[in-house]
Amino acid sequence: MSVLLYLVRHGVAEEPGEAWPDDSKRPLTAKGKARLREVAQGLLALDVQMDEVLSSPFVRARQTAEVLASAYADVPPITLLPALAVGGGFVFEDQIFKGLAMGAPYVKLVGMARAPIAAAMVGKTIGLAIGQNELPVYVQRFGDTKDEIFVTASALRKELGDKEFETVPTGALGLYTFYERLAQGLRQLMAGARKFSLEHISRDDLASLTPEASQMTGITYLMDVDQGAVERIFGN
Repeated sequence: MSVLLYLVRHGVAEEPGEAWPDDSKRPLTAKGKARLREVAQGLLALDVQMDEVLSSPFVRARQTAEVLASAYADVPPITLLPALAVGGGFVFEDQIFKGLAMGAPYVKLVGMARAPIAAAMVGKTIGLAIGQNELPVYVQRFGDTKDEIFVTASALRKELGDKEFETVPTGALGLYTFYERLAQGLRQLMAGARKFSLEHISRDDLASLTPEASQMTGITYLMDVDQGAVERIFGN
């Protein structure tokens, strides 16, 4: 059975600060709620149906879910999911692997925002520089054309054909190249851990660097990772 999943970011919330020392308690602003009501009306106009709304227990996320759900005559139930907080934004494959392992077996998707946008912006900037023949030295060392600069260009040209490839914006090339790098890096990390599909990734693939981190997270301390195997080998 297929499931259609809509991802909705929470509405405009109060700014972090002294008024909200606990970030999970920050609520939506009046403007944020008003905008969400407009979004809900747009979803209704598009005949978007919701059987269930899943939400983080954070106040701003829960309020977003409530506003969206209440717009429907047949109000869908709201289910609060455990809050999984990962410090910092996801940029590289090692962070993605850690995020999947930290949240295993529940986390199956990692959301990204600024990093892909940055890749697209860099790609677009490179394209403009190529057109103006003003490539910076640190880019020019790779070449002067998008085929030379973007490592995925040759494979894409072969797959799409010359005519269609030339219509691909360099911003899209930058984004595609970034995701290909992530995919290849994630494959290597998973192969090194002998985990060849997401369902096999677990918290056991991580180690805490300090005893304090181990105590807080329940993830084995680095120096104790192979303790069980060592004891079995030496029969102790």
